[in-house]
Amino acid sequence: MMEIGKNITSTLKYICSAQDFSPGEYYGAFWSEKAYHGPLLDWHGGGSHHHRGAGSAALAMWLTAAEKNDSAMKYHAEMAFDWLAARQHNRGGWFEIQNKEKPSD
Repeated sequence: MMEIGKNITSTLKYICSAQDFSPGEYYGAFWSEKAYHGPLLDWHGGGSHHHRGAGSAALAMWLTAAEKNDSAMKYHAEMAFDWLAARQHNRGGWFEIQNKEKPSD
């Protein structure tokens, strides 16, 4: 059980370090340097910025932050939730980054 705790901690640490806090439309999103898409070689083209991944990461971070009373991690989670909410369209789906912001249900 302790090994699972170490894995969760190291994964959350990585996710926090991969979160984008630079000004712009991706503020609050998470990125993965392993998601490097061709032919444009755009590292923003894949990884956990996809909405399901970002939502799951943010929820894991928020629940862990609430349990540990960690305000910095809670801030990271809240920024990710803000990023998601800003992109949600009226029917509840998200605009897909990888499809040039076309609506997706």
